[in-house]
Amino acid sequence: RFSILNVLLILSLLALVACVVTIMLAARAELRFREQERLSAQIIEALDNVIVSSLEAESGQRGYLLTGDKGYFAPYETAIGKFRASLQPVAQLLEGRMEAPQTAALADLQKWAGVKVVELSSTTELFREGNVSSAMK
Repeated sequence: RFSILNVLLILSLLALVACVVTIMLAARAELRFREQERLSAQIIEALDNVIVSSLEAESGQRGYLLTGDKGYFAPYETAIGKFRASLQPVAQLLEGRMEAPQTAALADLQKWAGVKVVELSSTTELFREGNVSSAMK
C-alpha cells in the first residue's frame, strides 16, 4: 500500500537524486570551462609572445638602420630568433583543436611572419652592404 507519506518520501528521494546528478554535471561542466580558460590564456600568452618578439626585432632593426650602432644589432638578432620560435607554441597549443578557418588563420600568420623576417633581414643586409637608401625604403 502506498500512503501519502510513502509517496512523499519517494518523491523526496527522487528530488535528492536529481540534485546530486545536477551538482555532478555542473561540477564536470565547470572543470571543462576551467580547462578551456587555461588553454585560452596559454594561447593568448603565446600570441602575445609573437607580437612582442616581432616588435623587438623591428625595433632593433630600425635602431640599427637609423643609427648604424651595432649595439642594436645583437638585440635584433636575438629577437629574430625569438620571433621565429614564437609561432611553434601557438601551433602546438592549437593542434587538433582548430576548425578550417582557424587553420587558415594560423597558416596566414606563419606565412606573414616569414615574410616579415625576410623583410627585416634583407633591409639589414642592404644596410650592412652600404646600400643605405635601399635599406631605408
